Amino acid sequence: MNNWFVSYRKGLITSALVSVYVKFMLLPTATFFFEAYHLLKVEIFYMGYQVFKVAGHTMRVWSDSNLAVFAIGISTFILYLLVKQRRSAKTHTQEEA
Repeated sequence: MNNWFVSYRKGLITSALVSVYVKFMLLPTATFFFEAYHLLKVEIFYMGYQVFKVAGHTMRVWSDSNLAVFAIGISTFILYLLVKQRRSAKTHTQEEA
């Protein structure tokens, strides 16, 4: 079991960080985009502000937000596993050639 954690620690850490970001950092990111828009007057920053503001507010008031954050973490880890498996297969194929 310990070997499994060592093998997949990057994926576990990444999925945990993505989950924490989605849970707590969407509104601060919206603030960053808002300030960047007012500083630079670039319209794409205001669109980013709107997206992150809505997402952050939704995560705060939605009753199933914890379940969604958990699902996002699991999905991130599964994506990590798929990428790692594909890279491993590609490297193995190149070694045989």
